[in-house]
Amino acid sequence: GMRVLGVVCALAMVAGCSDSRQPVATPVESTDQLLARFGFERCEDVASTGVVDGVVSADPEIAAAQQWRADMGFRSDVQWVEEVAAMEGRRETDDSFAYPLTRNEVDELGSRGAGVEGEELKAYGQQFPETFGSVWLDNAVRSWTISFTDDVELRRSEVEDRFPGVRVVPARFSGIELGALNREMSTRVLERDLGTQTFQYVQYRGGMVGLGLSVLNESTISAVSEFADPELVCVTGQDPSRYTPPGPQLDSGDGWRLLGLREVDMEFEAYFDIGTFRSAWQEFSPDEQPPPVDFADEIVVSIPTRGRGVENGPCGTRFDGWSFDGEKARFDVPTPGGDAVCPAVHIPGAYFIAIDRTGLPPDGFDANVVNKQSDGAVQSRRFRP
Repeated sequence: GMRVLGVVCALAMVAGCSDSRQPVATPVESTDQLLARFGFERCEDVASTGVVDGVVSADPEIAAAQQWRADMGFRSDVQWVEEVAAMEGRRETDDSFAYPLTRNEVDELGSRGAGVEGEELKAYGQQFPETFGSVWLDNAVRSWTISFTDDVELRRSEVEDRFPGVRVVPARFSGIELGALNREMSTRVLERDLGTQTFQYVQYRGGMVGLGLSVLNESTISAVSEFADPELVCVTGQDPSRYTPPGPQLDSGDGWRLLGLREVDMEFEAYFDIGTFRSAWQEFSPDEQPPPVDFADEIVVSIPTRGRGVENGPCGTRFDGWSFDGEKARFDVPTPGGDAVCPAVHIPGAYFIAIDRTGLPPDGFDANVVNKQSDGAVQSRRFRP
């Protein structure tokens, strides 16, 4: 028997027969690899249609600014992008966009489409309901654009006469057809609890539908592949590393107690004594007596939600705990269940949390509020008694 085992081991040396065999680690598939396997693209990538001027920078931040500027129809070479970035915060620039623009660029952006009434152009297209796609102002080429599924050359000739400067492009779907596809995809996404919303991307690739998924992982993308054509549908959603599973708001955790949560505006602040705490609580919840706090063992922190409210869900927040690494306190306020497309409405909100003061420096400490879906801290403060 030992002789047979030895022969088997010799023949199967690749597999190994020793007790010292180590398990082979399965490579972790990235989100991009996962999307490629199922054939889907991110909607963000589909929506980038501008061509960057010159060489794309090796610096990811500069490269992202280049692509954004190209998509917006602005000069996007490395030298100019770096020059404008260096001017950020000065009077010559406007910092209210994703990346800084010069004042001249902002003025030019505001004048685009002048001389053409969008509603009038849309009314023209609606004369051909079976073939009319949509109308939009295409920033990448700085021009009004109208699309049709058929008779494109005939429509182009008519548009040149009536709306000089307007582009006419082919569409894969009429507006009616794209709307029907959007409704079908929305129903499928909601039925399977994959996300909350879909979008009609009328201007990209002749018409596409974007699926807003709660998270881009194998489970959601595999489910989408059962009913969606990657040629007609793109996806957007959180990377798994940023996803926070849904779950209830806990009343307490390691080193903390929830004293209250309300839709009210409060500052990010720490209270080290009963007097300051009572005054803040009166502002937070004027109709309730403050809960008991032993300030010999605890302090209280008020944590605002930056307009997302305290509703526990994809459009709200949840307090998940805190930690202290000897230098900074970190308060985790994620968006559970995915970062959905939510109404652009400012909803005030704040948590009052009692935390264990053991290990906290007596002369104060730095603190950050961290939302997993955002890059870095969303609020920072230095707290002093």
